[in-house]
This record gives sequence, C-alpha cells and structure tokens, in this order.
Amino acid sequence: MAKALTTKGNNRHAGSLVYQVVQLLNDLTAFGFSRHTAKQRARDAGFGKPVGIHGRKTLIKYIGRSIHFVKWCRREYGICSLEAITQPMVDGYFASIAHGSAWTWDTQIAALNKLRVAMELQGQEWRVTLPPGRPRKLGMRVHQESYSADEIRRLLNALRPPYRLMAQLQWELGIRWVSVERLRVRDIGPRLHISGKGGTEQWLPISRVTRNALFRWTRTLPIRAPVFDRTYSAYRSALIKAGAAAGLPYGGSHALRRSFARRRLGELMRQGLTEREARRIIAKEMGHGDKRGRITLAYHAGVDV
Repeated sequence: MAKALTTKGNNRHAGSLVYQVVQLLNDLTAFGFSRHTAKQRARDAGFGKPVGIHGRKTLIKYIGRSIHFVKWCRREYGICSLEAITQPMVDGYFASIAHGSAWTWDTQIAALNKLRVAMELQGQEWRVTLPPGRPRKLGMRVHQESYSADEIRRLLNALRPPYRLMAQLQWELGIRWVSVERLRVRDIGPRLHISGKGGTEQWLPISRVTRNALFRWTRTLPIRAPVFDRTYSAYRSALIKAGAAAGLPYGGSHALRRSFARRRLGELMRQGLTEREARRIIAKEMGHGDKRGRITLAYHAGVDV
C-alpha cells in the first residue's frame, strides 16, 4: 500500500494496455493492512476513504474486468494507452454490457474506479464519468432472512455431503462463507481456527458431533489441504435445491448466519444477560468490526427470547 500512495511519474505508458492495467492495480494492493491503517494512509494521501485493494480475489476480479474493458476499447478504437480512453468509449462499452447482470455492471464500475485512482496516483489523468450502479432485480422471489430450529433441521436433512457439513458449520458458528472456504485440515481441533474477513482470526468452540464429522470427512486429506473443495456457486445451488425439497424459501448462506445470531441472542438472554451485553458477545463471535453490536442488531429482528 505504501508504494501505491507515492507518485512515480508517468512510467505506466510502456507496454500493452493489459500490462498497464495489471501494473496499476497491483500497485494498489494492501494485503495485511488493518482498516484503521488503510484509512490513515488514505487520509495522508489526500483521499477521503481507503483506496487500496485488500483481497487477492478482489484484485483478480478487478484486473479481469478492467482487462475486459481495455481490450474492448482497443478492438473498437485501436487505442494503445489508458489516457487515450474517452467518454464515448466508456459509454459505448457499458452499452455493450447492458444485457448483463447488475452484479457484472456494478463490479465493472468498481474496477474502473480503482483503475482511475491508480492512474491518479501515478500522475496520469483520466477524465471520464462512469454510469451509476444498477439495481438488482429479484423478481417475485421470496427471500428467507433466517430459519427456525425446525426449518434448519429440515434444510440440513435435505442437503448432501459435504454441503450439509458446510451449512452445519455456518449455523453452529455463525461464520461467513469465506471462512468456510478458507478452512484447512490443520484448523480442526478442540477449537476451530477461523480465518475471517479482513484477515481476522478466531478460535471458536464446536460441538463434538460436528468435530467428529469434520475428522471423518478429512481423514484422507493432507494437513494443509482445504476441508471443502466446492465453489460458492455449487454450495448456493445445493442450498436452493435443498430448500425447495424442504419446502423453504431461498435464504442463501447468509440466512444460516442470521439464524445463528438470533438463536444465540435467545440463549444469552435466557442466561440473564441484557440485550446490549448479548449483542456485544455475538458481535465478537461473528467477527463484526463494530464490537458494540450495532451491526449485529440488524440480525435480531423478531427473535424469540
């Protein structure tokens, strides 16, 4: 990140458009920096918010979308420099992807915004205006915010391995999908080592049943191997099919996380804690950045205590 916040002059013109994109966005990487450090560096550089890219997957995604954009500009207009991109080119490109999803549209805007920042940090000018974000269309789909204990049981019974174990972990521990994806065999023990969002780490207790199920699933895997080799798309598809088989509206993996929060709040309050005290504990368990539990409060609407 430190190198991204220093001006090196106009030394990014050499090489192909793809090379220029890769070099500029790589200069924005800020792996391992805390949010506080990122904000401080952004203020020192004169920006109002963090300008770095804090995840490897995000970097790969932004590079891919930016390369798609510059290749289109080169094919349609024959340009060889990022500074040669003009507003009509940007408008034409977004018109060409208008049939795509809202996610693709918004990701493209985010990627090009990062590219613009990287160019500014290198002393280059890119005077183009990007279109606003596009609303996502959910149609008439009913979205489940969380599940009751009976609904969780039905959902888990309808899932096949290893998706049942993945959903069990999210419901039991309240962890994000990214933590399930990052889980390694060596992380399994009396407490489960969780790698969370923003580089956070936790050691969370798990039930004996779940721990034994993890040991059985990973008994032939190397210690550094991932516990689950499934993609989010496959996991999401499994949840949709299992929900339909169990007669439940789609809720996605985050509904399992919300179900944990509501169940845990009820448990803590029945133990005699106030709601505020319980929310603080749950915020820490769920890896929320706001330890006062204000984010966690959004997970608790309609909870039974």
